[in-house]
Amino acid sequence: MGQRYGIVVQLNFPPGHLELQMQDLGHQDLSILVHRRQEKFYPFSEEDVKRVFEQLKPLRFEPLMRNQDGFKAQFSNGRIDCLPGGIHLWCKITPEVLQVLDWLFTNAYGLKPA
Repeated sequence: MGQRYGIVVQLNFPPGHLELQMQDLGHQDLSILVHRRQEKFYPFSEEDVKRVFEQLKPLRFEPLMRNQDGFKAQFSNGRIDCLPGGIHLWCKITPEVLQVLDWLFTNAYGLKPA
């Protein structure tokens, strides 16, 4: 998949995390890197991307870095780190999260379905 679309997909195993079940692999703790060196969202702004994430009803948004677009969307069951170059999913990937990811990859990252 990564080679076909030019992206990097990483499974993360955070230290101190509860024992991971086999059926959970690929459904949480993922990093998907699209444009590694990109520092600004384009053609959408960070505020546009946040508005799409608001449908997931985050508890709060926190900035990631100074002078660079990107934010943490904090939820009761984890968080999503959204950067102009990729996304880190530290929560279960639900159908609602997939809907936001579909928008993000198509519109903010410019990947088109085959």
